[in-house]
Amino acid sequence: MPKLRDEAPIKVDLILPECIDKVVSFIPVLSSIPAKDIACWPEAKERDDGVLVLGGLEPSYHPSVIALRQSFNENHFVQPFDWVDWQPTAEKMFTHPNRMSKATLKTCIKLITLHVRKDRFVGGHFGEMVRCGHITAILRRLAELREPLAQMASDRNEGFHEVEG
Repeated sequence: MPKLRDEAPIKVDLILPECIDKVVSFIPVLSSIPAKDIACWPEAKERDDGVLVLGGLEPSYHPSVIALRQSFNENHFVQPFDWVDWQPTAEKMFTHPNRMSKATLKTCIKLITLHVRKDRFVGGHFGEMVRCGHITAILRRLAELREPLAQMASDRNEGFHEVEG
C-alpha cells in the first residue's frame, strides 16, 4: 500500500549528549516508584439505578512519569513520523528484549515517540510500558549510546576555531 504522505526523517542530530543525560537521569527514579503508583485509574461509581459509570478513560500518572514524558518532549525524543505504521517493528523490540542491545539512537527515538503518542489513543499505554520496564530498557540503551554520541560531537567540533573579524 503506498504512503499517503511523505514521512519526516528522524532528526538524530537534535539529540545532544546533554539531552540523553536529562532523560537517563530518570532510571533510578522510575525504579523507585511502586508499580501500583505509576498509573492510578479513576474508580467506577454505581448510580442509584444500578448502572456502573466509569471514572474515566485515562489514568493519573505519578508526577515522575509526567516529568519523564515532558523531558522526552523537551529533549527532542518525540518526533513526527508514522508511528502507527511502525508498530510491528516496535512490537518485535518489545517481545524480544535482547534486540534492545542493538537499537540505534533513531530506533530509541521512534520507540519513545510511539509510546508517548500511543498513550493519547490508548489510555494507560505509557504507564504500562513504564511498569513492565520497557521504558527503562530504552533509557539504559540511550545511556550506552551516549558516549559514542559525545565522541562524535567532539570529533565534529575538533578543528573548529572561531575566526575573529
